[in-house]
Amino acid sequence: KLVMGDLEIQHKIWYKRLGLVPTQAGATEVRVYKNENRYFRESRSLLKEEGCYSNGIINLAPPSLLDKKGNRMNVMSRVVALSLLSAANDNGCPAWLTEAYGIYAGGDLKKYGTPPQIRTTSFRDFQQEFFQVRKEKEMVYFYAKLSDVIKFLIDKYGEKKVDSLFLAFDGIQTFEQVFEGVFSEKYDKIEKSWGEAVRNRKAKQ
Repeated sequence: KLVMGDLEIQHKIWYKRLGLVPTQAGATEVRVYKNENRYFRESRSLLKEEGCYSNGIINLAPPSLLDKKGNRMNVMSRVVALSLLSAANDNGCPAWLTEAYGIYAGGDLKKYGTPPQIRTTSFRDFQQEFFQVRKEKEMVYFYAKLSDVIKFLIDKYGEKKVDSLFLAFDGIQTFEQVFEGVFSEKYDKIEKSWGEAVRNRKAKQ
Protein backbone atom coordinates (compact mmCIF):
# COMPACT_ATOMS: atom_id res chain seq x y z
CA LYS A 1 0.00 0.00 0.00
CA LEU A 2 2.85 2.37 0.82
CA VAL A 3 4.43 1.68 -2.58
CA MET A 4 1.17 2.35 -4.41
CA GLY A 5 0.74 5.58 -2.47
CA ASP A 6 4.23 6.72 -3.47
CA LEU A 7 3.52 5.86 -7.11
CA GLU A 8 0.27 7.82 -7.05
CA ILE A 9 2.08 10.88 -5.68
CA GLN A 10 4.67 10.67 -8.45
CA HIS A 11 1.94 10.18 -11.04
CA LYS A 12 0.26 13.43 -9.99
CA ILE A 13 3.59 15.29 -10.14
CA TRP A 14 4.61 14.06 -13.61
CA TYR A 15 1.13 14.19 -15.13
CA LYS A 16 0.95 17.86 -14.14
CA ARG A 17 4.35 18.53 -15.74
CA LEU A 18 4.03 16.40 -18.87
CA GLY A 19 0.28 16.31 -19.53
CA LEU A 20 0.60 12.80 -20.96
CA VAL A 21 -1.62 9.74 -20.52
CA PRO A 22 -0.40 6.26 -21.58
CA THR A 23 -2.23 5.19 -24.73
CA GLN A 24 -2.48 1.54 -23.70
CA ALA A 25 -5.94 0.65 -22.42
CA GLY A 26 -6.35 0.12 -18.69
CA ALA A 27 -4.21 1.05 -15.72
CA THR A 28 -0.44 0.56 -15.81
CA GLU A 29 0.46 -2.78 -14.26
CA VAL A 30 2.78 -2.63 -11.23
CA ARG A 31 4.90 -5.58 -10.15
CA VAL A 32 6.68 -5.34 -6.80
CA TYR A 33 9.08 -8.21 -6.21
CA LYS A 34 9.85 -9.69 -2.81
CA ASN A 35 13.10 -11.23 -4.03
CA GLU A 36 15.89 -9.15 -5.56
CA ASN A 37 17.20 -11.96 -7.79
CA ARG A 38 13.74 -12.66 -9.17
CA TYR A 39 13.28 -8.96 -9.91
CA PHE A 40 16.51 -8.80 -11.94
CA ARG A 41 15.68 -12.06 -13.71
CA GLU A 42 12.13 -11.18 -14.69
CA SER A 43 12.56 -7.45 -15.35
CA ARG A 44 15.65 -8.11 -17.53
CA SER A 45 17.13 -4.80 -16.46
CA LEU A 46 20.52 -4.61 -18.20
CA LEU A 47 21.65 -1.83 -15.90
CA LYS A 48 20.71 -3.73 -12.74
CA GLU A 49 18.48 -0.82 -11.79
CA GLU A 50 16.09 -1.22 -8.86
CA GLY A 51 13.12 -0.25 -11.01
CA CYS A 52 12.22 -0.16 -14.68
CA TYR A 53 9.30 0.42 -17.02
CA SER A 54 8.72 -1.82 -20.03
CA ASN A 55 5.75 -2.79 -22.20
CA GLY A 56 3.16 -1.18 -19.95
CA ILE A 57 4.58 -2.66 -16.75
CA ILE A 58 6.35 -0.94 -13.85
CA ASN A 59 8.76 -3.39 -12.24
CA LEU A 60 10.13 -2.59 -8.78
CA ALA A 61 12.74 -4.31 -6.65
CA PRO A 62 11.80 -5.10 -3.03
CA PRO A 63 10.93 -1.87 -1.18
CA SER A 64 13.35 -2.91 1.58
CA LEU A 65 16.19 -2.79 -0.97
CA LEU A 66 15.11 0.65 -2.20
CA ASP A 67 14.99 1.94 1.37
CA LYS A 68 18.38 0.41 2.14
CA LYS A 69 19.92 2.21 -0.83
CA GLY A 70 17.99 5.39 -0.06
CA ASN A 71 16.70 5.75 -3.61
CA ARG A 72 13.03 4.78 -3.33
CA MET A 73 11.63 8.12 -4.54
CA ASN A 74 14.28 8.49 -7.27
CA VAL A 75 13.38 5.11 -8.73
CA MET A 76 9.63 5.67 -8.47
CA SER A 77 9.91 9.11 -10.00
CA ARG A 78 11.82 7.72 -12.98
CA VAL A 79 9.54 4.74 -13.69
CA VAL A 80 6.34 6.77 -13.36
CA ALA A 81 7.69 9.47 -15.69
CA LEU A 82 8.66 6.77 -18.21
CA SER A 83 5.22 5.17 -18.00
CA LEU A 84 3.63 8.51 -18.95
CA LEU A 85 6.25 9.19 -21.61
CA SER A 86 5.27 5.94 -23.34
CA ALA A 87 2.41 7.97 -24.85
CA ALA A 88 5.00 10.19 -26.55
CA ASN A 89 6.82 7.09 -27.83
CA ASP A 90 3.55 5.89 -29.36
CA ASN A 91 3.32 9.23 -31.17
CA GLY A 92 6.79 9.11 -32.69
CA CYS A 93 9.07 10.30 -29.90
CA PRO A 94 12.34 8.32 -30.06
CA ALA A 95 13.03 5.96 -27.17
CA TRP A 96 16.45 7.46 -26.43
CA LEU A 97 14.84 10.85 -25.70
CA THR A 98 12.31 9.51 -23.20
CA GLU A 99 15.03 7.40 -21.55
CA ALA A 100 17.17 10.53 -21.25
CA TYR A 101 14.28 12.38 -19.60
CA GLY A 102 13.75 9.42 -17.28
CA ILE A 103 17.32 9.84 -16.04
CA TYR A 104 16.57 13.49 -15.29
CA ALA A 105 13.21 12.67 -13.67
CA GLY A 106 14.93 10.23 -11.31
CA GLY A 107 17.53 12.81 -10.28
CA ASP A 108 20.23 10.61 -11.80
CA LEU A 109 22.10 13.02 -14.09
CA LYS A 110 25.39 12.26 -12.32
CA LYS A 111 24.71 8.57 -11.65
CA TYR A 112 26.40 7.17 -14.75
CA GLY A 113 29.49 9.36 -14.61
CA THR A 114 31.02 11.48 -17.35
CA PRO A 115 31.51 9.69 -20.67
CA PRO A 116 35.21 9.79 -21.65
CA GLN A 117 34.25 10.91 -25.16
CA ILE A 118 31.14 11.67 -27.17
CA ARG A 119 31.28 11.22 -30.92
CA THR A 120 27.51 11.50 -31.37
CA THR A 121 26.74 15.03 -32.56
CA SER A 122 23.61 14.04 -34.51
CA PHE A 123 20.57 13.36 -32.35
CA ARG A 124 19.39 10.68 -34.78
CA ASP A 125 22.53 8.65 -34.08
CA PHE A 126 21.31 8.14 -30.51
CA GLN A 127 18.33 6.11 -31.73
CA GLN A 128 20.52 3.71 -33.67
CA GLU A 129 22.87 3.32 -30.72
CA PHE A 130 19.93 2.78 -28.35
CA PHE A 131 19.00 -0.42 -30.18
CA GLN A 132 22.60 -1.62 -30.52
CA VAL A 133 23.81 -1.58 -26.92
CA ARG A 134 23.49 -4.98 -25.29
CA LYS A 135 25.99 -5.24 -22.44
CA GLU A 136 25.85 -3.55 -19.04
CA LYS A 137 29.11 -1.63 -19.56
CA GLU A 138 27.85 -0.33 -22.92
CA MET A 139 24.57 0.72 -21.32
CA VAL A 140 26.31 2.67 -18.56
CA TYR A 141 28.40 4.52 -21.16
CA PHE A 142 25.32 5.19 -23.30
CA TYR A 143 23.27 6.45 -20.35
CA ALA A 144 26.12 8.77 -19.41
CA LYS A 145 25.77 10.29 -22.89
CA LEU A 146 22.00 10.52 -22.53
CA SER A 147 22.52 12.34 -19.23
CA ASP A 148 24.72 14.85 -21.06
CA VAL A 149 22.24 15.52 -23.86
CA ILE A 150 19.18 15.99 -21.62
CA LYS A 151 21.21 18.30 -19.37
CA PHE A 152 22.23 20.27 -22.47
CA LEU A 153 18.60 20.69 -23.58
CA ILE A 154 17.42 21.72 -20.09
CA ASP A 155 20.32 24.14 -19.56
CA LYS A 156 19.81 25.76 -22.97
CA TYR A 157 16.03 25.84 -23.29
CA GLY A 158 14.73 25.42 -19.73
CA GLU A 159 12.70 22.77 -17.92
CA LYS A 160 9.30 24.00 -19.09
CA LYS A 161 10.16 23.77 -22.78
CA VAL A 162 11.74 20.35 -22.38
CA ASP A 163 8.68 19.18 -20.42
CA SER A 164 6.41 20.39 -23.26
CA LEU A 165 8.54 18.67 -25.90
CA PHE A 166 6.93 15.26 -25.39
CA LEU A 167 3.31 16.40 -25.68
CA ALA A 168 4.22 18.00 -29.01
CA PHE A 169 4.77 14.61 -30.64
CA ASP A 170 1.50 13.93 -32.44
CA GLY A 171 2.34 11.07 -34.79
CA ILE A 172 2.31 13.48 -37.74
CA GLN A 173 5.18 15.91 -37.27
CA THR A 174 8.74 14.70 -37.74
CA PHE A 175 11.29 14.67 -34.93
CA GLU A 176 12.93 17.74 -36.48
CA GLN A 177 9.63 19.63 -36.76
CA VAL A 178 8.79 18.97 -33.11
CA PHE A 179 12.19 20.26 -31.99
CA GLU A 180 11.85 23.39 -34.12
CA GLY A 181 8.32 24.09 -32.91
CA VAL A 182 9.09 23.69 -29.22
CA PHE A 183 12.54 25.28 -29.08
CA SER A 184 11.80 28.04 -31.65
CA GLU A 185 15.04 27.40 -33.54
CA LYS A 186 15.95 25.66 -36.76
CA TYR A 187 16.81 22.01 -36.17
CA ASP A 188 20.26 22.40 -37.73
CA LYS A 189 21.03 25.19 -35.27
CA ILE A 190 19.89 23.10 -32.30
CA GLU A 191 22.05 20.20 -33.38
CA LYS A 192 24.97 22.52 -34.10
CA SER A 193 24.71 23.90 -30.55
CA TRP A 194 24.86 20.35 -29.20
CA GLY A 195 27.96 19.66 -31.30
CA GLU A 196 29.61 22.82 -29.96
CA ALA A 197 28.78 21.79 -26.38
CA VAL A 198 30.44 18.41 -27.00
CA ARG A 199 33.56 20.03 -28.45
CA ASN A 200 33.78 22.57 -25.61
CA ARG A 201 33.62 19.78 -23.06
CA LYS A 202 36.39 17.92 -24.84
CA ALA A 203 38.55 21.05 -24.79
CA LYS A 204 38.13 21.34 -21.01
CA GLN A 205 39.15 17.73 -20.33
